Amino acid sequence: MSHKVVVITGASRGLGLGMVHAFVAKGWQVAATMRRPESVTELDGIPQVRKYRLDVLDSDTIFTARDQILADFGRVDALINNAGHGLFGLSEMVSEAEAQLQLDTNLLGGIRVTQAFLATLRQQQAGTVVFITSILGHVAIPLGGFYSASKWALEGYAESLSYELRVHGVRVRTVAPGAYATEFADVADRSAVAPDEVLGNFATQVNAAMGNSRYFGDPKEVPPVVYRAVMDPRKRFRRYLVGMDAKAFYLVRKLLGQRIQHWLARKYLKV
Repeated sequence: MSHKVVVITGASRGLGLGMVHAFVAKGWQVAATMRRPESVTELDGIPQVRKYRLDVLDSDTIFTARDQILADFGRVDALINNAGHGLFGLSEMVSEAEAQLQLDTNLLGGIRVTQAFLATLRQQQAGTVVFITSILGHVAIPLGGFYSASKWALEGYAESLSYELRVHGVRVRTVAPGAYATEFADVADRSAVAPDEVLGNFATQVNAAMGNSRYFGDPKEVPPVVYRAVMDPRKRFRRYLVGMDAKAFYLVRKLLGQRIQHWLARKYLKV
């Protein structure tokens, strides 16, 4: 099979689904993985796409999907770790189980999938691993501590992994989107957001800002950047930022320091 092959996790909706269509448009074969492939009919009938059941919390499904993908395609040219979910709330109101699930999904989930494919990538002496992180993996906002922790850690893991894989010809990238109007924003768990009697109107204002669609960018901006990250021939580790908010906050933090970045965050969130 002459076409290149990409594996995308969390491909059932949102940014992941957009990535599937972006790579199909470029002529790639796509292994679209998701927890419930039978429920996603939009991809049916696209010859370049095959769906696989994969839950990043379940190692058995990861290895089963990997084996089937390799049997179907024979190789993997790119792995995009996109699956994840959001948890937002006051730290003292987030249970240990909720925090564990956040880290298990966003951090360890991507690591599990990557480890499953590492031997193949190393033997090929070629390929690209992409982790979809977040601008909140570079700067933090109130009530987003556990989400930021998961994405910050993923950035660190990816950078470390890049050293290990470079000698095998495998490139590592991270793509950090800003705020985008996808289903992610709608299903993000905010159950631990503090009631007003705990923090006054602070939590209400932050929660309202997080859900304010006028701050969201167009999610169609993200898949082309992911494709560019995959196609970037440079061997060294690369970070990509997507969205004006992501680029602005990252550059302010880097160039002007934490104090100015915190001031801008307070203005942005109206707190």
